[in-house]
Amino acid sequence: MQTPPLARLYRASLPLALLGLALSSCGKPSSPPREVLPPVTETGLNKAGAMVNGTVWRALSANLFGPQAMRAHVFRTTGSGRGFEVSLSLTRQAPEGSEKYYPYPDSNISFFLPSVLAPGTFALDQAVTRPFPSEQGRYGLFSDYSTSPIGYYPTGTAQGQGQLVISRFDTVARVVAGTFEFTGQRDATLITITQGRFDISY
Repeated sequence: MQTPPLARLYRASLPLALLGLALSSCGKPSSPPREVLPPVTETGLNKAGAMVNGTVWRALSANLFGPQAMRAHVFRTTGSGRGFEVSLSLTRQAPEGSEKYYPYPDSNISFFLPSVLAPGTFALDQAVTRPFPSEQGRYGLFSDYSTSPIGYYPTGTAQGQGQLVISRFDTVARVVAGTFEFTGQRDATLITITQGRFDISY
């Protein structure tokens, strides 16, 4: 007996419908992802992460037209003997529709150092004011864009202090890598960043 045309059409379209359903669910976890910090490296692997208030935070840009997960800008300064101006930006943007599975789903960790001559330890202790990014001083900043108004937690306040350690500063291979930890303060609220690490090719 010959199969009716509508039945043939249904059978032919079923695999395509199932494929579409599978693709539409890609990138949307059904349970919280198990994130771990990347290892501490200094070979330009473009990896970064930290513990933010005791929770794993990894640089992530899961949306096609979203910002870069990490950026480093290194510019030679005009002043004699001042070295290089360095700014780092680590972005976390969770996959669209899956924000509830990611702590701090839309946030950023950034740093500004006005003068870097070589690898070393840099205190994040100079006061800055908005707008961010700011070139007023040496600082670290945690920005939480998922709150309204945006939550900015800079160093350079009474309790907002920290340090950035650059272990590799290679302007020939264009790699900057190191570790960091700091506390950012907004009014009476603190954000504690520990076990931070970055390895960026720029």
